[in-house]
Amino acid sequence: MTRRMQIFIILILFITFFSFTLSIVKFLQEKELVFTKKVMDFSHVSHKGIAKLTLKGIIHDDDLTTDGINANQVVDWIEAIKKSKNIVGVLIELDSPGGETGATKKIYNALKTLRQEKPIVVYINSIAASGGYYIASISNKILAQESAIIGSIGVIMLRPNIEKFLDKIGISINVIKAGEFKDLSYPFRELTQEEEKMYQEIIQTAYMNFISDVAFGRKQSEKIVLEQWAEGRIFSGIKAKSFQLIDEIGGKEEAINSLKTILKTTEELYIYEPEEQEFFKLLKLFNSFFNSNYNIFENNSQLYYLYLNSFSIYKYLLNKS
Repeated sequence: MTRRMQIFIILILFITFFSFTLSIVKFLQEKELVFTKKVMDFSHVSHKGIAKLTLKGIIHDDDLTTDGINANQVVDWIEAIKKSKNIVGVLIELDSPGGETGATKKIYNALKTLRQEKPIVVYINSIAASGGYYIASISNKILAQESAIIGSIGVIMLRPNIEKFLDKIGISINVIKAGEFKDLSYPFRELTQEEEKMYQEIIQTAYMNFISDVAFGRKQSEKIVLEQWAEGRIFSGIKAKSFQLIDEIGGKEEAINSLKTILKTTEELYIYEPEEQEFFKLLKLFNSFFNSNYNIFENNSQLYYLYLNSFSIYKYLLNKS
């Protein structure tokens, strides 16, 4: 590499870092939502319209991660929507296999409050499973494509056990602890029966919350949700409609028409979408540069409302090998 090229690269990195720093300062000074009609400040929306949120990927609440669905950002959008007098309804394009339980609940609660003031219609192209379906269930209406994956109502926790691998390569781990169960999350041994029971009680609590919230959102009995929808079952869009997990088969246009029907209007409405802030644009640039992507497997000591297909797991293992 020539000296000129080295200087050029250093200059680019300096400019990027400087812009990144300014964006952080601006972000901390004024954390505001910018929606666009393609684009306007949400607080200055002057025409009656609907807000469209696009939620794709794994649900989390890591503000320094730009992949997936950032629950904190989504809640900020929802709060801004509530304050806007000219936003009369919400359209959500949702494609998510779910994610962290706390982050999922955070979005559900925000949408639950919003639904009391403004109607929400969700449409699903590919998947709304586990936590994805959790947040969809609180909307006024759910639409999905015929072959979309719907459901997977359940809870999972990942706890690897690398004890045999460590034995094979001749490594032993000494754990010094105060408290009998202090190391139960560590992946160096099998769980005892008592420890499994402790985890199962926590998982069962999260599971029953899931069932209760879905039953409330879909106006169904918990008995029906538990016996017909839950236990991790997945359904196609068509099957989900027959079981009333969703309301209609359709996509964006049908969802807009459904929202207009709820609003009892036939007029054309402005559609406002959130504009990505410079902070997140730069963060994405840094993430792509350093290949720092959010990975559910790297944060496996907690509970998830999550459905992962075999390809996702295979891809992770391939990247790690």
